[in-house]
Amino acid sequence: MPKWNISVNTPYSSKSSGAVSDYTYYPSGCFRGPYSHKFIDSGDTLVLIHRDGETPLGPNWTSYNLLNFTVEQGAECPPDGSEDDDDDENKRYDCVNGACVPEDTFNTPGFYENLSECETVCGEGCSGKCLSKEDWQKIQDLARRNKNKNCS
Repeated sequence: MPKWNISVNTPYSSKSSGAVSDYTYYPSGCFRGPYSHKFIDSGDTLVLIHRDGETPLGPNWTSYNLLNFTVEQGAECPPDGSEDDDDDENKRYDCVNGACVPEDTFNTPGFYENLSECETVCGEGCSGKCLSKEDWQKIQDLARRNKNKNCS
């Protein structure tokens, strides 16, 4: 599966004045969808969620409302030889916070047999196969605890 150079369009409004502005991020690196986003640091930092993980885009969002979030794929990145496309076809997926993620990302149950099946329903209520809020909270808690852990 190819990776892409991307741009992330994030129109926003000021919480105080209501003024609307456009901003586009150009994150460094190559990325694969599906794409979504979240805020961390009490809503201060916008983070891009992509197939291979998460990439912080920028801070200082607490004074602004994000109006839209659109990822545009640009040039395809050259193959780096590190991807194992055959393995991707055998992975099961789960709908987590509106994004399809491989079951081994967060050690989730793998409700969907492939990415296509997951993408068909993810973001539209997950067809009754969503993770519970409790399970999602456990995943977030583990991620926070391990965020700055040196595993070497």
